[in-house]
Amino acid sequence: MRDPRPDTPTDEIGLRDQTRDIPSPSSWSVTSLDIFWPILAAVLVSAVVLVASVAHSSMDSVGVAASESQALVPKPAGKTGPILIVQISSHTTRAAASAASRELINRGIAVRVLKSDSFRPLNRGYFVVYAGPFLTTAAGRAEAKRIQDRIPGALLRYIHARADTTKPAATP
Repeated sequence: MRDPRPDTPTDEIGLRDQTRDIPSPSSWSVTSLDIFWPILAAVLVSAVVLVASVAHSSMDSVGVAASESQALVPKPAGKTGPILIVQISSHTTRAAASAASRELINRGIAVRVLKSDSFRPLNRGYFVVYAGPFLTTAAGRAEAKRIQDRIPGALLRYIHARADTTKPAATP
């Protein structure tokens, strides 16, 4: 069989060089490059947004609250105003309270631990696992009630910061 393109070089076993059929990057038109870069940028931005949203929603599903990395103490609306929490359990040791809170976080419930010495009417000497704080409005009370309904034995509590404590004691 005869080569249809006699001017195309062949290698030592008689095959034609196929690279002549592929346009080189230097022969691409400027118009195609002007379209390529914005499309590539849009695809990359979309991928980053998708990965970020999946990562954010997966953290919500395991119950890691955004504020949990900071050891926040419930803050009342005013200086002596009430703080609405859902008290889930009380423990005599920090280790037991931390274990209970990890179990609840694994179930998808955002909880924290506080030292009862800093709040009244809580009995002193305990580490309290709680959800909240919630607003003392009707919407806040309804949200607290939904969590209370989800956890058997949980108590809806209004607590106040004790005046005789010098530093708040809360742990993540």
